[in-house]
Amino acid sequence: MLGLAALAAAGVTLLGSLVAPSSAAAAPALPSFASIETLFSFGDSYSTVGYKPQDGLLPLPGVGGTTSGGYNWVQFLAFMQNASYFDFAQSAATVNNSIIHINRGETPPSFDIQLATFEEYFAGAEPEIPWTSDKSLFTVFFGINDIGFTVLQDSHNASEIVPKIVQSYEASVSQLYDRGARKFLLILMPPTYRTPYIKSFGAETVAKFNTTIDLYVSTLTTAVADLSTRYPDASFVTYDTAPMFNAILDDAAAYGFSISSTSCWAYWNKHDPELDLPSCEAPLAEYAWADDYHPTWGVHKLVAEDIAKTLTGSVPSIVAAPPDGRTISRRAAQPARKAIRRRRPGHGSARGSGASAHDEAAHALMRERMRRSWAGLAMAGED
Repeated sequence: MLGLAALAAAGVTLLGSLVAPSSAAAAPALPSFASIETLFSFGDSYSTVGYKPQDGLLPLPGVGGTTSGGYNWVQFLAFMQNASYFDFAQSAATVNNSIIHINRGETPPSFDIQLATFEEYFAGAEPEIPWTSDKSLFTVFFGINDIGFTVLQDSHNASEIVPKIVQSYEASVSQLYDRGARKFLLILMPPTYRTPYIKSFGAETVAKFNTTIDLYVSTLTTAVADLSTRYPDASFVTYDTAPMFNAILDDAAAYGFSISSTSCWAYWNKHDPELDLPSCEAPLAEYAWADDYHPTWGVHKLVAEDIAKTLTGSVPSIVAAPPDGRTISRRAAQPARKAIRRRRPGHGSARGSGASAHDEAAHALMRERMRRSWAGLAMAGED
């Protein structure tokens, strides 16, 4: 997403798909993935598992709280390490609600609020579930909604608002440090301008998304370098999701996907990785997009594997069965080109040939709801 020159100017160096702060002094080693026993995650719908500690401190098993149709990258990463994970991410979340206001009725908890929830249950001298700084990895993945609303709400000027977003992000990461966090994995934005949803707005909006994401990433990269200098006893590693997303979208078949430019309405808000509906062109597992804005579990799995591979030099096996007992296979470190399964009888050769007019109308209505919500507008007949 950023060129090497821009990264160097921000004081960072590239390690594969990772960006690690550089400094004249010897920086702490990358977080030892093998030593991690606990993951604490903060973010939005690309990370959420629906966890709410007030309903029970241990995460519920299964995939029902994600947006991927299956497990997400946080869960896959935890499974690889047999680590406990506590994921405070919530759908539609931003870095700070006072900077980006979402007009969706109930305001989702932003980073600072998620952090307050973490502090309530996991900080202090005697947290309800013990953890140690040296064996805990803190992951932060924000920006998707912040940039979405910045671009789609005309009242926002990116050059003014992006620095405010990053300043708040940096303050929350500093607060995590004050609470004992020492190993950070900070996730950079994927190319959301390549989602079916953003592409539906047209070329001008796509270009604006691209430019604003670059501004956000460059500003955040500078902030990471500042954090690294300020807290030399901590590790700050930034993973760039763009190379993996672009590789999948540029050559989907090489990664086992047959459809990468659209989604199927019948799979939206479903939570079954093996779902295979006749009204869709292919099984869910062959789609890159679970809906018009969120990647499928297969993409999440590849991202998690890439993170683990870059941290460790290899892809760890799934050493713990997922909570519901489902067996998840992993791809080899150097995968051969995957064959696409032949569509069974009943799958349409063109999108929606098996779909009803009702399904198509519902898809169009949902997309319009998304569009107007992001633009801060209400549907006709809604408050």
